[in-house]
Amino acid sequence: MTDTITTLRLGYGGLAEVAGNPVLVTSGSFENSVTPAYTSGYLMPNDTTSRSRILHSDGTVTHSGNVGFDLTDDGLSAVKGLMKRNERFTVKLCDGEYGKRMTDCAVNSLALSGNPSGYMTASIAFSSVNPPTDVSASSMNRRDSFISSTIPYWWSGNSYVRDWNISFSQTVSPRFGNKNVYKMQDDGILASSPLYLFVGEISCTLDFTTFCPLVTDTVYIATTSFKVVGRTSGTGYTIGGLEDLPAYKYSIVSHAVGYNNNNMLTIG
Repeated sequence: MTDTITTLRLGYGGLAEVAGNPVLVTSGSFENSVTPAYTSGYLMPNDTTSRSRILHSDGTVTHSGNVGFDLTDDGLSAVKGLMKRNERFTVKLCDGEYGKRMTDCAVNSLALSGNPSGYMTASIAFSSVNPPTDVSASSMNRRDSFISSTIPYWWSGNSYVRDWNISFSQTVSPRFGNKNVYKMQDDGILASSPLYLFVGEISCTLDFTTFCPLVTDTVYIATTSFKVVGRTSGTGYTIGGLEDLPAYKYSIVSHAVGYNNNNMLTIG
């Protein structure tokens, strides 16, 4: 085997986009996972029948991905738009030299966190009915221009909040029809992609610690626009040692996400 690539550009010039918003990416990936047919022998399903239990003769393939990033103003705008049921979006990843794009994505899980001596960070795991495709990288070599808009940890949390983590999730299951539609045949994968994604219920959880007992039913993260309704699901008290301040732990679980003024969590 002979290598044809002699040099590669390091990825520091790369960038990612989530739902049209540039984000300060720290990690990301697209995956195509093939499940071969479990039937014995070669049995071609009837493509006119929608209720057969026979898996495709050549198997199925699912498309998924994840992206992690330090939160900026643009990244926060992207996150707020995704924390509702069955929201669809596009993700682009670029390493400074090459780029890929996945369309019609649905969130599997999304997490935001703030910890001392750091930035607010976010991570998103998602699924799609479409495999990733090539995209021009020239328009995404602008990573360093977004560094100044990062959101420091100390912007988050009201009085006495030490650290926090909010997670959003929804059930996303691929659904296949009895048709062999090979979206990745040119890549050497002879398996059918999902016809659609079945999206179930959503859930949202906020975990945080404070330096004193909670005396309000509202916790502010950043400024003022995104809100989550929730109820306390657990509390605790911890001492980390002689050199650490004690902390009060709280967990809040929600199944409702909205924009009214009487909610538990605000992200802005």
